[in-house]
Amino acid sequence: MNPSQHKFKMMKVNALQELQSQTGEELSALLPSVLDKAFKGEL
Repeated sequence: MNPSQHKFKMMKVNALQELQSQTGEELSALLPSVLDKAFKGEL
């Protein structure tokens, strides 16, 4: 793998890690609402 291919792959990995982090934050933010609805029998 040449240096430019390696750099491109690392950029893709970094972008995916950022997306994974954002998705995790969004899921964490939704959890209280889901639990509330579950305990109220709304799910």
